[in-house]
Amino acid sequence: MTAPGRRAAAPAGTRGLRAEHVLLLRAATGPPADTRAAWRRWRAAGGTLDALDPGAARLGPRLYGALRRAGVDDPDLPRLKGMWRHAWAANQRTFAGAAGALAALREAGVPALVLKGAALVHLHLDGAGDRQMADVDVLVPPAGRDAALAALHDAGWRFGPRHLGPHLVARHSAPLRRGGAEIDLHWYAQHEPADDRPLWEAAVPVTVHGEPALAPCPADLVLGLCAHAMRWDVTVPVVWAADVAAVVAGGGVDWDRLVARARAAGLTLPAADGLAFVRDELGVAVPGHVVPALRASHVPLRTRLAYRSGLRSWHFTRRLPVLYDHWRRLRALEEPHVAPPPLVDWLAAGFDQPSRGAFARWAAAWPRRAHLPSGRWRSASTSRAWSR
Repeated sequence: MTAPGRRAAAPAGTRGLRAEHVLLLRAATGPPADTRAAWRRWRAAGGTLDALDPGAARLGPRLYGALRRAGVDDPDLPRLKGMWRHAWAANQRTFAGAAGALAALREAGVPALVLKGAALVHLHLDGAGDRQMADVDVLVPPAGRDAALAALHDAGWRFGPRHLGPHLVARHSAPLRRGGAEIDLHWYAQHEPADDRPLWEAAVPVTVHGEPALAPCPADLVLGLCAHAMRWDVTVPVVWAADVAAVVAGGGVDWDRLVARARAAGLTLPAADGLAFVRDELGVAVPGHVVPALRASHVPLRTRLAYRSGLRSWHFTRRLPVLYDHWRRLRALEEPHVAPPPLVDWLAAGFDQPSRGAFARWAAAWPRRAHLPSGRWRSASTSRAWSR
């Protein structure tokens, strides 16, 4: 592993991770000796729980288990234990709500597959308190999207008007809420539309709060975690690296499948960056041929541009390549559930504009808005659009 803070050229999608993040990740994911050493170095560098940024704070529950297993005696262990217990209690409520949604989908005859954190907690972590969940990501087949939305609506789940009508066509998912519970209903597993049939074919059974569902196989889960993390967010993503380390440590990752799936889904760039980071910084056992194979894969220029644009903060001209790449991906699918509209209509929906005319006026005014201080001109809806 390289020394934190001395990386000459970090993978493109991980440049927001600082030296203190790497030390905390090593403490949360390494064997006991590495956990103790990383924790001591983090403490010696002035690390305190009060100074954790939101991304690093999400590691708190995982750190509690790792430090306890490593025999570390630290005055902050009771606080970390409290973070673990809070995560456990919050997850019980989250999973109970998600189970209601899964039951509604089952009764409607719509297959459901849980993604990301929900799959990780139930299949690859020691306990439900190791990773707090804000929501549960649930994937349905594209052809079952409308039936899923109808079934969930009948069960009391609701989502905002900006996800209805013309806006829905430019989305890969939509958040739904019922009471205090929230799920993110996907009809494509990632932001980038792709043929998800191989993901369904290799899925494994899982039970969420007593309700049966499916989850990605280890290789598909690792790919999904890397793809989701390698994009800009207001909060620097940290916990994803610990998630990948947990899945790999559990064994069962078919690395050749991961490379093939990344190529088929057009996700070789985020997969290569994510796996290079966990290999080099955390010592995760990624076979030597995997990252070179991913980097050697052909990637269209438009996809490279979209990926690089997606790593930077929201901006009109940076969002355009991303939306164009997604539009081209959807057009290339053999049987898309909803054929993408003309490009102008797609861009209008992607920027939350109700019509071509509204989008044209909004885009024409962008040069004037771009000269205002950052954040002053963006509406709440367009600021949130990037997080989808």
